[in-house]
Amino acid sequence: MIFLNPTVLLALSAVSIPIIIHFLHRRNAETFQWGAMRFLQASLAARNRRIMLEEMLLMALRCMAVALVAMAAARPFLPADSAMPWVAVLPVALGGAASAGAGMVTWDRRPIIAWALFALAALLLSAALYTALAEYTSQEGRWAGNAQARDVALIIDGSLSMSMTLQGKTNFERALEDAEKLIEQCPPGDAICLIEAGPMPLSPTAGPITDRAELRRALQSLRPTGGAMDLPRALSLAASALTEGQNPSKEIYLLTDGQRVGWALDNEAKWKFLASTLGQMSRMPRLVVRTLPLAADSDNCAVCGISSDRQVVGADRPLKLSVEVANAGASSVKSLMVYMSVDGRKIGSRQVSGLRPGARESVDFRHLFGSAGPHVVTAKLAGEDDLTADNTACHVVNVLRRLPVLIVEGDPSERPLSGAASFIVVALSPLAQQEREGKAAALLHPTVMPLRDIGSLDDLSPYRVVALADVSRLPPKAAALLARFIKEGGGLLITPGERCFPEFYNSWAIGQGQRIPPAKLTQRVRVKEDETLQPDLKSFSHPALTLLADADRSDAGAALVRAYWRMELEPDRVGVSLCARLTNGAPMLAERKLGEGHVLMTAFSLGRRDTTFPTLKAFVPLVHELTYYLAAPALPQLNVKPGSQVAVRVGDEFPGAAQISDGKVEVTTPWGAVRQGAIRPVAGQWQLTFAATREPGLYRFELPSAEREAPEETAGFPFVVERRPEESFLDPLTQKDMEMPRRYLNVVRVQSTDSLLDLVRGEAPGSEIWQRLVALALLAALLEVALARWITLTRRTHTAQQVEFGENVADAEAVRAHFEAEEEALL
Repeated sequence: MIFLNPTVLLALSAVSIPIIIHFLHRRNAETFQWGAMRFLQASLAARNRRIMLEEMLLMALRCMAVALVAMAAARPFLPADSAMPWVAVLPVALGGAASAGAGMVTWDRRPIIAWALFALAALLLSAALYTALAEYTSQEGRWAGNAQARDVALIIDGSLSMSMTLQGKTNFERALEDAEKLIEQCPPGDAICLIEAGPMPLSPTAGPITDRAELRRALQSLRPTGGAMDLPRALSLAASALTEGQNPSKEIYLLTDGQRVGWALDNEAKWKFLASTLGQMSRMPRLVVRTLPLAADSDNCAVCGISSDRQVVGADRPLKLSVEVANAGASSVKSLMVYMSVDGRKIGSRQVSGLRPGARESVDFRHLFGSAGPHVVTAKLAGEDDLTADNTACHVVNVLRRLPVLIVEGDPSERPLSGAASFIVVALSPLAQQEREGKAAALLHPTVMPLRDIGSLDDLSPYRVVALADVSRLPPKAAALLARFIKEGGGLLITPGERCFPEFYNSWAIGQGQRIPPAKLTQRVRVKEDETLQPDLKSFSHPALTLLADADRSDAGAALVRAYWRMELEPDRVGVSLCARLTNGAPMLAERKLGEGHVLMTAFSLGRRDTTFPTLKAFVPLVHELTYYLAAPALPQLNVKPGSQVAVRVGDEFPGAAQISDGKVEVTTPWGAVRQGAIRPVAGQWQLTFAATREPGLYRFELPSAEREAPEETAGFPFVVERRPEESFLDPLTQKDMEMPRRYLNVVRVQSTDSLLDLVRGEAPGSEIWQRLVALALLAALLEVALARWITLTRRTHTAQQVEFGENVADAEAVRAHFEAEEEALL
């Protein structure tokens, strides 16, 4: 709290007026000594203490009333984001004035108490004065006007919650109105840069400009992008824009609804980086945060997201799709209906009941896709609420026509099921008979290649996964080709058997000694006939082993291991992990992440010589899950986060691919705008890429013929940019949350448009509170009058009291005459 007319504070000396009046009207009692005085000492002492306390209270109220009037005349002002609240400073000052008045009352009665009260008054008044001066010094550096021209970065929150209607208007509309007023208040020499802060910030102006007409056109072109605001990214873009400006003074204004999401309050490193970036300017720019009203009691349910139970999807079996819904409102929801559709065709609905505020729940759907290619899955909530934009979510499922797998046979055999790769081939082709009968399309297509032919292979791009089945060693050319295949996203499965040369695998590396296998093969161990060695299901921690880890549903724990390799994992190696163990504690499965791909290595081969796994029901799921896991990284990511680049490959079999030409491809955004993506030939296919994924929602690569021939729901190649579900919960920023930004930046937070414009004009943002002080002064005066009246009635002063002594009391005149007569007789 500061004072706009500090010289008027000299009127605080008027506090002495009630003290002077008290001394002038104080009665000076004359002392008489008489014998019965000793019997009244105790009663008079108690009465004097009460009288002194009453006078102290009266004097305190009178001094406070005068002090409040004097401070109100000095025009107390409460700045925005005041370091010290006025409700803490004002009582200290009033307490000092009251203590001074009370001390004067006790001056001639209790000197010790009077000096203590004087000391307290001096302490409180000094503290109030120091706080006011410190506040003034602090605020002067934050909001003092600058005569120099400025470069201003105006950031407008474009998050999902800004589209919520509150009192007939959205916060985004309010932000645009405040932004237009801000532009009007800036002097003509100020250059302004507009930035819309969504998941990925965007500036519609090429740096700070002074053309007000162009700024208004750019302002009107903005709209909420959805998703959550990424404030550190927006501030980084603002810093880059301000460095391009030519004016010496820099300022940043943020118009937001004050949602906590997007402020990166748990990432201190980002704020340190921002402080170092902005600190390189001649003067640290001030960040002014204009907080718009955020709905406190909203009714809002949201679709948080859609997920599937596996990444590799074919048309051979149904896919489980899970939809997570949340109650982001303030009241419970009795019943909520969730609908799901695929490519615009409804496939089912589920009901959610009894959803408490803040609770989340998942509902499951199962669907068998009838054709290969990308399919758009949409989940939608029935009904309307305060924020309808989060009632729908999309998810793209890319159904593969085939998943080619290359199996390198290290120990071929003409006998059926005697080769090292025989059971792997059988496990990968369980639907071949059904495919011939036209019942289902086989997803997995294994190709077996003897080790002797691997040297003639020049290209592994047609395959998604390569399996080395008891391969002794690879030729240098094939080893290098396979290493490059893994780094580009391919998967490798190594199943070493008795023909394996550990020297090759232990030395197989690329680059600066980066090994390919995840572990070293140290010793070949053959299990004795009287010993039992099995997989330890409790140690199955890898995602590909989830289906096998349940002993009640899987017989994998019954497999016997006859021979295995002892594997030694590199300790503390990044990207290497132990996935499963045998019952004797020896590693059974290890993984290494290499580049974009993965390498899995088992401790034994998947044939009959090393284990009985091929005879169990769990063997087919084991081989399938390992293959799916290894193939997943090479698949295009069609559900990405904002700012991610999307890259997909289409062959001539995809609708519209035959008419594609090298160059650019059109991409339709969630809002219907058309953007340009890139397209180029790669390995006999067309690779489509698009990087401007700043808006959450459904996008489409528009292929030439697909746009004309296919319906809207299936046209082109779709992909989805996901939004953060936390944006739906409307969690407001608190004063404690602001401690992190203020630790590194000069942050001023204002709650009204007037305060914002005051800052733009170089004036103090905040409000005067003299009216409150006047009201408090009147209250103190009323309390003083009431207390004085109560004291008067209690003491019964200025009233005549009649005293009667009974019927037998003699007349006073008769008694006097009697005593006078006796006196004359004696004389």
